[in-house]
Parts: sequence; C-alpha cells; structure tokens
Amino acid sequence: MSNAQTKFTVRIAPEALAQIDVLRAQHGFTSRAAYLEAAGLAYGAESSADDIIRHLAPVSATLHQLLRVANGELSLIKPDDVKKTLREVRKTMLLARESLTP
Repeated sequence: MSNAQTKFTVRIAPEALAQIDVLRAQHGFTSRAAYLEAAGLAYGAESSADDIIRHLAPVSATLHQLLRVANGELSLIKPDDVKKTLREVRKTMLLARESLTP
C-alpha cells in the first residue's frame, strides 16, 4: 500500500471546529486530521434515524420551495439549491439503504 497522502481544504464553521476539537481531545487523538480520518472511516457503522433526519431537513425545505414554484407562487429557490437537494437526496437514500441492510 502506498504511503502517499492526499491533502485538501475543508470549510468548517468555527463552532463545529470547536466541537471537533473537544471530541478529538476526549478520544485522545493528537490531531484533527487523525480524528476526522477515524470518524470518517467509522461513520457508516452506526448510522441511525437521527443521521438520516439531519440529511432530510434541508431536502424537505427545498422540496417545499419547489412545490411553491410548481403552484406559481413566488419562491427564492436557485438552480444551485436544486442541485444541492439532489445530492442530499442521494446521500439520504444511501444512508436509508445502509440502515435497512442486515
């Protein structure tokens, strides 16, 4: 296996970063990168209904906006919002499928 590493930039709100730092320290990780790698690799193992709901909330809001557009009502929805919703729907469907798999 190669020892090459991939580096990338990620945008995280300061509040979320503070929470990540607290969890990192609680679990004994020496760096954010090590903690986020471990968290990412273990994420799907214990997905729950709460994980799915977190993805469904923005999808639901955008779908309501799309219904308003379909009914001829004024809406502030943008094409990028529709694309983002489609991505969230795909993620949610994968989470739901994984949670139903024995």
